[in-house]
Amino acid sequence: MLNKKLMKEWISETVTLFKSVMPEIDAPYPEIHILSVKNINDTRSSIVEQLRSPQKKAIPPSFMETVHGSNGDAIIIYHDFVMENKSVRTDDKGVFQHSLLHELGRFFSIYMECQEDDLYRYLDQRVHIEDFSSQLGYWFWNEFISEVIACNCEPEGNVSDCNAVKKEFGVLLNDAFSKYEDFIDQYALAKYYAKLLADKGILSLLEAVKNGSVLIAQNDDLKVLLLIYREKGSDPEFRSDIAEFYYPLMKKIQEMLRAQLMKEHYWETDIDFITEIGHRIEKLRNIKLLHSPQKEFGNLLQGLSKATENEQ
Repeated sequence: MLNKKLMKEWISETVTLFKSVMPEIDAPYPEIHILSVKNINDTRSSIVEQLRSPQKKAIPPSFMETVHGSNGDAIIIYHDFVMENKSVRTDDKGVFQHSLLHELGRFFSIYMECQEDDLYRYLDQRVHIEDFSSQLGYWFWNEFISEVIACNCEPEGNVSDCNAVKKEFGVLLNDAFSKYEDFIDQYALAKYYAKLLADKGILSLLEAVKNGSVLIAQNDDLKVLLLIYREKGSDPEFRSDIAEFYYPLMKKIQEMLRAQLMKEHYWETDIDFITEIGHRIEKLRNIKLLHSPQKEFGNLLQGLSKATENEQ
C-alpha cells in the first residue's frame, strides 16, 4: 500500500529520470512538498508567499501542482488526493510518475521561457479581455508542453490498445467540447494534442496503422479521434460532427504543433506562436457556436462510453 515513504522513493526516481532526459539548466530544481488536508491551506499559502507567486488559488482536483514565483519554484503533492486515486493508491508507480514528470515539465518550460520572454504572466487566472488570445494560447501551451515533456521522458512502451485510446481520447474530447455551448476547455484539448503527438504508445499505434500491421475499420470512431479518417462525404454511413465541423481547423492546429515539436528546443516558443494558438482555439469556439454540433458530438462520445462500459 502506498505511503509517504514509498512516495518519496518514487519522487527521487522520477526526478533522476527527468534529469537524465532533459538538458541541464542553471537553476535549482523545485522543492517538492507533500501536503495533507489538515495543513494544506496554511502551508500552501506560506509556499506561495515565500516564492512571491501570483498563484494565490489552488486549482483542484489535480493531485499535483507547480507553483512558480519570482523567488523560485515548488511542486506540491496533495497526499489525500493521491490516496483517492485508486491506481496510485494500489502502488501503480506509472500514474504517479507521469503526473510528476508533467509538473517537472511545467517547471522546465516556465524556466526556459523566462530566460527570453516571461510568458508566464499570461497564466494569471484573471481574464484579460484586451489580451485574451495570448492568454488563452498560453493556458493551452503551458498544459500541452508539460504533457509533451512528460511523454518524452517516459521509456518506450508497447503499441497502445485501440480500445484504451478510444476511451482516453473520447473522454478528453468530451471534456474539451461538451461542457458549455460557448466554451472550449483548452486544458483537455491541450492534453489530447500532447497525447496524439508525443505519447510513445499512441505514436506506435499510428505507425502500425500506417504500415498496415494494425487495421481500423473506416467507420470506426477511433479514426475520428486520431484525425486519420477519409475526407467528408466518402462514407455516407459515417456521421461525426468532428469530421463535419472541426476537422480542418483541428488538423491545422495539429500541424502547427507538430512543426513546433520538430525543433531541437521544442519547448521554446514566443508570443506570436502563443497568440496564434489562442486565435485558433477561439475559432473552434466560434464554429461550435455557429453550428451547435454539441448534440452530435455528445452522441458520438456517448457511444464510445457505452462501448467501453460493455468491455469492462
